Formats: sequence, structure tokens, C-alpha cells
Amino acid sequence: MERLEKDIEKQSGKILIVDDNLDILNLVSFWLRAAGYKTVPAENGREGLDLASTEAPDAILLDVMMPDIDGYEVCQRLKANEETKDIPVLFVSAKTEIDDRIMGLSSGGHDYICKPIEPQELLARVDAALRIKRMQDELKQKIALQVELDRAHQLLMHQDKMATLGELAASIAHEVNNPLTIISGNAELLMRQVTFADPTIQKRLERIYTNAQRAAERLRSLLTIARPDPKAWVDLNRIVRDVLILLDYRLTKTTVKVDCRLDPDLKPLRGNQNEIAQAVFNLVRNAIDAVQERDDGLVQIETRTNSKGEITLSIVDNGHGIPPEIAPRIFEPFFTTRGGKHAGLGLHVVRQVFEQHHGIISWRSQSNRTEFVVSLSASATECREQSAQSA
Repeated sequence: MERLEKDIEKQSGKILIVDDNLDILNLVSFWLRAAGYKTVPAENGREGLDLASTEAPDAILLDVMMPDIDGYEVCQRLKANEETKDIPVLFVSAKTEIDDRIMGLSSGGHDYICKPIEPQELLARVDAALRIKRMQDELKQKIALQVELDRAHQLLMHQDKMATLGELAASIAHEVNNPLTIISGNAELLMRQVTFADPTIQKRLERIYTNAQRAAERLRSLLTIARPDPKAWVDLNRIVRDVLILLDYRLTKTTVKVDCRLDPDLKPLRGNQNEIAQAVFNLVRNAIDAVQERDDGLVQIETRTNSKGEITLSIVDNGHGIPPEIAPRIFEPFFTTRGGKHAGLGLHVVRQVFEQHHGIISWRSQSNRTEFVVSLSASATECREQSAQSA
């Protein structure tokens, strides 16, 4: 044993040993501890399965012939468990036939060591298994990091796209708003100052004026959504109205009804108007999409101040609800059920925006009813009240 300790470099790691023979269990545990490993003993397969989940060992030494559950079945259960499937399993058995070894490897084993056990061979095989495990763990970390980098890149591209859209919208607004003002202004002057013998001309002027005003209103709503505005006093009711104006084109193609109840006494919030508008747009659009196939589709939107003084926005639809199997993933970036043309950033952006504004988004869904509720702290409104009082 003294020679063994000299020849084997001290190692680190936790090894679970599963064997119903106490003599072998103690001997193997002694060898591993002498080499620097921590050991966790288990005297049968069931105990081994429990300890594999609770102790999270770096490797498992597993006997094949045990009275309650044999080693092959224990290994199969380990590999079927998400928590333990990546732990390398090394069979240690007196069954030395080639069919036995194949059975062990086929059931998910990493290696197969035949009894009687040579301590140096055992330690060398454990060390090899742990090296491979460490490389697998490093590879997983690199893959996970790459996925996060890709997500961050996509989010940055999305933010850059929205900033560009804001600049483009402002430019278009400048170019389009002036002609619209001239058109509506002159139409109004003609209606007031000139009397036409033909009444159809008066009606046409009224139509020109009405549509010019409508186009100007849509343009203003677009600017609310797209214009960069990092810090401003935000009127949540106005944002909801602007979002509904922009989504009116979708509503006119369906039988969806919108029941909008906005608290007239709602206080303004300090925040990024552009980001909040995007988040509200995403929530309302999702609600419309959820019910657009129904003949009785209904979206209910409500703003109010709750008992805690928080400003809340509630959006309810009578769609089919969110399936339980995808519910845990709805806020994940790039998760979508609507095909490749959708980036899957909608609800992720919603949660990110409201959390940045110290808000909370909650939701619940069942058949024929899904509700998203956003609660925003009233501290921002208090700041404005204090500023007004000091002035």
C-alpha cells in the first residue's frame, strides 16, 4: 500500500461505491481515499440510486450482482435521470465473460473492471473516467457560454434595429407631417370659408380632412412606439391608446372586440416611453393573436392603481390558453411557437423592460382565459409629485 501511495499522484473528486460485499466496499474505499478521493459507500442498488442524486458524485463504481437491483438496472436508471445521466459509471464485477462486459457497456457503463481488482488499474481507470468527465463539463460550459453570447448578440441586434427604426420614424414623421398639416389645414379652411353649390364637394373636403387627421394620429402613435426616449414622464393610458391605434389594422380583419377600461386618474411614470410602449404593444398583439380565430374573440385591457399604490396594467384574452408543456418557457429568449418568421423575443423583451422599470409581470392561464398583469412601482410618480410641490 505504501508503494501504491507513492506511485499514484493525489487526486480530487467524490466517488460513489455501490457493492453489497462489505469487505470489497471497505477495501476499494480505502484505496480511493489513499489516492486523495472522497468516497461515499452504498450497500445496495437502491441506496446507490438515492446517494447518486443527493451526493452528486464525480464517478460511480458499481457492482453487477446485487440482491435487490442488479448493477445493469441501476446504471440504466442513472442514465435515464437528468440529474445523474452524465456521471461516469464503472462496473466492478466478478462476471468476466465477454457478454457480461458488453451488457455493462450497453446499459450505459463507461468502463468494466473485472474482479479480482488490481488497485493501480482501478485508480488509473477512475482517473481516466474523471478526465473525460472534466472535458465533457468544460465542453458543456463552452457551449452554454456560446449560446448566451448568441442570445446577447441577437438582443443587441434587436435593440439596434429598434433604435434605427426610431430614427427612421422620426425622419418620416418630419417629411410626412408637414404635408399632412397643409392638407388638413387647407381642407378645414375651405370647409369654413367657402360655400359650394355642389354638396358632394363639401363631403369630399370633410373626408379629406378626417383622413388627414387620422393619418396624423397614426403617425404620432408610431412615434410613441418607435422614437428613442430614454427618460420621460410616461402616460400609460396614452400608450395603450396609441398601441390600439397601431393595431387597428389587425382588428379590422377579425371579429375581435377590445374592451378598454383606463383609469382617468392614473398617475404618470418616470421611465423609457419607447421601451414601455414596445412591451405593451407585444402584450396586446399576443392577446389579439390568441383570439383572432374565434368568432367571439375578446381582449380586455385595464389600467388602475391597486391598494399598494402600484400602477397595474391587466390584459386578458379568451383564447385557448397557454399549454402547460410550454408554460415554463414563455419568457425564454428565442422561444416561439409561431414559426421561423418570429424571433421569439416578444415576452422576453416584455419581462426585461418591466423589470428594468422595477416592475413585476405575472400571469395565469386556463382554458378560455389568459391574463397578464404588470405591476409598476409608484415611487416614480411620487418623485414627480415631490418635484411639483417643491416648485
